[in-house]
Amino acid sequence: MLITADISGYFGIGFGGNIMTLVDMIIVNVNVDNKDSPVIIVDDSYSYKKGAPVYDTFYGGSYDITVLGYSLTTTTTTVKI
Repeated sequence: MLITADISGYFGIGFGGNIMTLVDMIIVNVNVDNKDSPVIIVDDSYSYKKGAPVYDTFYGGSYDITVLGYSLTTTTTTVKI
């Protein structure tokens, strides 16, 4: 799966549920403070209720996201999982 956004910072995709409630999600954090060495963090998270999501493992789930690659341009970020 490829996830592409026209930003750096946080972005993601959610599955199931409604408006951040009962949603399984993949959250990508792109830190480009150091342009020569960007940091890409991908979290496997779940939102049980409205509010900040937590890692899937908090509710007994598994962290089963594997980052296969990424691409950064001046305007977009693409992560392959």
